[in-house]
Amino acid sequence: MRTIIAASAISLMAYPAFSDSSDPIKLTLHDWSGQLITTTLMGEVLKQAGHNVEYVQADYIAQFAGLETGDLHVAMELWETTAREAMDASFATGNVVSMGETGMMAIEEWWYPAYMADRCPGLPNWEALKDCPEAFATPETAPLGRYLGGPVTWGGFDDGMDSVSQLSVQGIGIAAVLAWSVIASMIIILIVKSTTGLRVDPTVEEEGLDISTHGETNYRQ
Repeated sequence: MRTIIAASAISLMAYPAFSDSSDPIKLTLHDWSGQLITTTLMGEVLKQAGHNVEYVQADYIAQFAGLETGDLHVAMELWETTAREAMDASFATGNVVSMGETGMMAIEEWWYPAYMADRCPGLPNWEALKDCPEAFATPETAPLGRYLGGPVTWGGFDDGMDSVSQLSVQGIGIAAVLAWSVIASMIIILIVKSTTGLRVDPTVEEEGLDISTHGETNYRQ
């Protein structure tokens, strides 16, 4: 969902004081084309209404602090998948309000180049990734695939994806250590068995290791 939010100190075109004021209405700009377009359109609408407008480049998540203090006034196109928690926190202060959805039907999906269909049969079903992680691997992640999240300033929940990725890596590490321990132990056992043997002679065992090894009787006869 794309949402418009604004500092509650203004009501945009419904508030005529801004037309008479030299203080601009400050709209935030981010780093993707859709947001730049919607913000510019809003800015032109405000200009046509007689308002003074200023565009401010702002960090996607950090902008909420500016909206809460009134240093910024309008933020266009916020995604609930990445900014929901930050929006809720700002709304809770009472200094920021939601002005509703933009009305645009947005699509947020995962995409892949057409040539990857040959390298990873089964796409676009995400479960196909289980059978071809090497097709998405890099030297640092091989044989596992590499996950690339959005820009860090978008916020969101890529940390969770990273945790899932790390869990699989740690699982492989545990399995490797377990396999190495079993193999190494078996090799050591085979070497000892072929040289000194794993057990003493049955007669010595029956007589008692205290006599054969230490030359003394540990128990009364």
